[in-house]
Amino acid sequence: MSGITLFGAFHTVLGLGALVAGARALLRDGAIRVDSGSGKLYVALTLVTSVSALAIFHHGGFGVAHVLALITLATMAFAALAQRFGKATAAMLAWSATYLFHWVPAVTETLTRVPAFGHLTPESPTVQNANATLLVLFVAGATWQFLRRARLAAAR
Repeated sequence: MSGITLFGAFHTVLGLGALVAGARALLRDGAIRVDSGSGKLYVALTLVTSVSALAIFHHGGFGVAHVLALITLATMAFAALAQRFGKATAAMLAWSATYLFHWVPAVTETLTRVPAFGHLTPESPTVQNANATLLVLFVAGATWQFLRRARLAAAR
């Protein structure tokens, strides 16, 4: 990666850690469950990654990355409240949405910063198509989670 500061590297490592913890939770439990070790680690790393994103001004001023960080924090708050008030399906889908919110900047930053990909911009078709693919994967995964949860509830 070119032009990354020490703080940016710290932020990136935390974000990658959250992606790994989230993947482990999703593969192991079928959802990001905050009562599991992977889920707790995911939530903690996502929180710190989102807050640290608000202090990065690589592209000048307040921008899309800052908006995404605020959306992530709001979605985390929604998920926690939904869980607290017994809305498990809403909480599950909200935690999964935060996982999507990690992938969007991960893919965008990789495609725009790594020299092997040339000089892409966030608006380039390659980056936009990659992010559209992430959205399709999220919808498929969320649908699978919803159906799995309904099937497990019906089996009880």
